[in-house]
Amino acid sequence: MSRLGDTIKQERLRAGWSHKQLAKKSGVSEKFLMEVEAGTRIIADTQATRILKVLGKSGEVFADFESKANGMPEPVAPVRPAPPAANPAGKAAPAFAVGDRVTHRAFGSGVVTKIQPMGGDALLEVEFETAGTKRLMMRAAGQFMKKEP
Repeated sequence: MSRLGDTIKQERLRAGWSHKQLAKKSGVSEKFLMEVEAGTRIIADTQATRILKVLGKSGEVFADFESKANGMPEPVAPVRPAPPAANPAGKAAPAFAVGDRVTHRAFGSGVVTKIQPMGGDALLEVEFETAGTKRLMMRAAGQFMKKEP
């Protein structure tokens, strides 16, 4: 059980209410209330405040939970390494335009048929002679594809 779930259950029992009665008065489902009391469901602050208010414990109980939570260290997000540069050695990604003839290491010769900007990159649609239509991100494609003269 969770501490908040335990508190809600204790206050509900002290008031002599069933799950169904408290759920109806606080605007949540009976199943949800049972799951919160069992500690298997996470409850939003607004819902907890509303349930505790219905039980006559509006501020003091919830404030106590907040102060205990604030005394605990914040969880630390894992640090992820930066993704490798799309073009090593500081080379700029080649700029492709619709109609450019290109050669890709794996797909062979083709023609750029569509370019769709996406954030700081662009999605290229290339019709290759032997591999069919492929959709490639411009930065990554620059490593494997070059313009034909």
